[in-house]
Amino acid sequence: MYDVPGLDRKLGKNKDMFLFLKVTHFDFNNPTHHRMLRTVYTKLTRNKICGSVGKHWEVLGFQHTDPRTDINRSGGLLNVLHLFYFACNHFELLKSAYLLAQDDQQNFPVACVSINITRMVISD
Repeated sequence: MYDVPGLDRKLGKNKDMFLFLKVTHFDFNNPTHHRMLRTVYTKLTRNKICGSVGKHWEVLGFQHTDPRTDINRSGGLLNVLHLFYFACNHFELLKSAYLLAQDDQQNFPVACVSINITRMVISD
């Protein structure tokens, strides 16, 4: 545990939870982990089939067929929670970003952008 300058002491437990989620590795064998990521995928793509590993993850903006590589590189489960929260609370905005990412001229990886935003928000 370490102090965050300017953070109200009452928020210390929240800070600890975020740090815990950051170091918790995403695991497809954990049903909650898998369901969160599968929900994001199925809501955005409207595809009901979503295996743990496959090219379909690259469509969502992961760099490889196994999203754990990107998710666990930095931020762990916090990356998935961020994307899941965004999908559940700001779906139209996420859908717009996803569709824009598919554009031939824009062509950016939505999932990796989300991971980078999470990393920037929690960085020291």
